[in-house]
Amino acid sequence: MTDQSFTLSARFRHLLVFAGCLFLPVILQAQSKDTLALIKQFIQAGSSYKKLPLYLEIEQQNSTNFIISEEDTTYTKGTFYLLPGVSYVRFGDIEQIVNDSMALLVSDKMQHMVLFADARPVQMQLKALTGPAWQDTSAIQVATRFTVQAITPGENRSALLLSGKRLLMNTSLPRESMELHYDTRSNQPVKIITIKRTLVPLEANDYKTLQSNAAMAGKLVNKEDSAYYLVKEQVSHFIYRQIRHDTAMKIPVILSDRIGRDSEGKFQPVKNYEHYQLSINE
Repeated sequence: MTDQSFTLSARFRHLLVFAGCLFLPVILQAQSKDTLALIKQFIQAGSSYKKLPLYLEIEQQNSTNFIISEEDTTYTKGTFYLLPGVSYVRFGDIEQIVNDSMALLVSDKMQHMVLFADARPVQMQLKALTGPAWQDTSAIQVATRFTVQAITPGENRSALLLSGKRLLMNTSLPRESMELHYDTRSNQPVKIITIKRTLVPLEANDYKTLQSNAAMAGKLVNKEDSAYYLVKEQVSHFIYRQIRHDTAMKIPVILSDRIGRDSEGKFQPVKNYEHYQLSINE
């Protein structure tokens, strides 16, 4: 593939990471009955909607207290049509079209397409996203990573907070957390908030300047060896706008809407997409 196709593939991996956060069922093993009940509710509210056919409208918003890259602050809408063996996903300017044998990624911004002649890796990822089967060992491993607590955000809403047991060096802050909000009437997710915390090195002068910023309270670290750090918090909001299971649902776009074969049997973009570059991953 070309450098452009690698860039597009990286963008698609970001899509899958995003989708993975949406679909990933976190299964934990608990010691107390109260904790076990909370975890069971987390599993049910966070994964029961995944049955096929599935239509989703979602929004992702990334924010941070310390901007390093473009991905730190983004807003993207996503639409998912998932049926057995076929799917269509629109995530920002990226389209992903999958049938039983091939997968096509289309970037309108880059005017570039990547065709995967073997769709099995993409199908396996989609299958995992819509309902992986966790083994007992996986449950135990996740249980060692998180604590869980219930919070009540509002009328007809409940939420569960998972906090990582691993703390950032020289702080009392967990490295990661996930907050699941769900509707108590439908038992379906409303939003997921994830937080990833890392330490960013600072110069001494920058550290002193930030100390006067009230927003940085509790976010600055001064180690004994005179090393200075900022606690960077990368926050992602995943908001569920629609969740539907329509047995009559059809995929709005199929591969032949974007590519076809020429007289020699080679794939090429169809009319209205002929200016797009096509790369093929055999």
